Parts: sequence; structure tokens; C-alpha cells
Amino acid sequence: MSANLARRLSDYFGSLATIVAASDAELRKVQGMGPKRIEMIREVLHGAAGD
Repeated sequence: MSANLARRLSDYFGSLATIVAASDAELRKVQGMGPKRIEMIREVLHGAAGD
């Protein structure tokens, strides 16, 4: 994920907890977020939580 996309997510959602709780539809509202990036974020966040 690029720094620009990370910044857009942070600006839109305000916190990591809100990003984690966001639905796919909500994540798609952020410029640059598509199905592949959403899947990648879910794998990273949920994989890290399960470790």
C-alpha cells in the first residue's frame, strides 16, 4: 500500500479501529480502494490479529 493511500484511509476513517470495522462498501468510498486492495488489507489486519 502506498503512503498516499494510507493517508487517504487515515483521513477518511480517522483511526485504525474504524478502518478495521469498515465494510467493503465503506472502504470503496476511498479513492484507490478496490476489491484487491480491500482483500489485502483484510488479510493483513485479520492475519495480524490472529497471530
